[in-house]
Amino acid sequence: VPAMTGVRIDACMDGASSGKHALERRFASGNWRPVTGLTRFPPSLYFSVLMLSSRSGVRLACLGLLFWALVGVACGGVASASHGKISDALKRALSLSGSSPSVRVLVRLHAPDMPALTGQLPASRAEARSRLTRLKQVSEASRRRLFTEMPRVEKTPQGRGACNLWLTNSVAVTADAQTILELAGRADVSSVHVLNKIPCPKQVEAAPSPADDAEFTWGLRQMHIPEIRALWGLTGKGVRIGHLDTGIKADHPDLLGKLLLWKDFTSAKQAMPYDPEGHGTHTAATLVGGNTSGRNIGVAPDAKLISARIFSTDGADPEEILAAMQWVVDPVGNPATD
Repeated sequence: VPAMTGVRIDACMDGASSGKHALERRFASGNWRPVTGLTRFPPSLYFSVLMLSSRSGVRLACLGLLFWALVGVACGGVASASHGKISDALKRALSLSGSSPSVRVLVRLHAPDMPALTGQLPASRAEARSRLTRLKQVSEASRRRLFTEMPRVEKTPQGRGACNLWLTNSVAVTADAQTILELAGRADVSSVHVLNKIPCPKQVEAAPSPADDAEFTWGLRQMHIPEIRALWGLTGKGVRIGHLDTGIKADHPDLLGKLLLWKDFTSAKQAMPYDPEGHGTHTAATLVGGNTSGRNIGVAPDAKLISARIFSTDGADPEEILAAMQWVVDPVGNPATD
């Protein structure tokens, strides 16, 4: 995923390096597990973007507990160049589609300007704004070129129309096998992936820990948060965190006043924050939770959340996940604002 304006995605794995090839092997094998000192969850997606204050301004970075399947699974090489751009998962989906050959796919577009926009974190707030503006321009030009030359891809007789995902210079479209082959044969298409739902994370109760009267939870102590606060006084003040999960119970005593913005990207489209599954409230509390119980539970209690619900009971749509990520990066749709 591009780090276009400094957004960085980190994947945490048990017993593996985070190198590109190691990631691809883990994607292909499905051998992914979240790393946490409190509870264990099945493979799922957690994503948050931090706007970190620095001497040069604000830069964007990522607090990623686990991120997988954002743009599909690893591509498998096949004989022709066109087929080589089609992921193995998409080939399987097409072979199983039967009488309904159209599938929802993510088409990643190639643009010469992308490396310059995604290579390094921006050094200042002004540079971040400039990159974000340019990224949107590059994505719009790529998308317009594709739809001008293949207008049937933009609007399909059945199913959803095309969705512009400028964050990754991609479009989500509904296409049949022939159209997918045609897309993969284009010089301006980098790859084509099937958009399968990601299962909703199920929170598992942690084993009870020995009773103690420590000021910080076991998890925070393992991260040396008490020492960090004692040495540098860091509590997340001035930081905004993008939180994408099952939602948030914003009126929880330890989360009061922590929510800056909210949007529901599931089909429910609820205007007010909620969290039927409970998992998002747990992760939000780990990020910014207070100490109303007498014990500190959050890493950065003075930070604010920009929270999006991406998981419903039946999972998360990768298309909506990317849309939620875009919203976190630019909630008001204007790169010139903070």
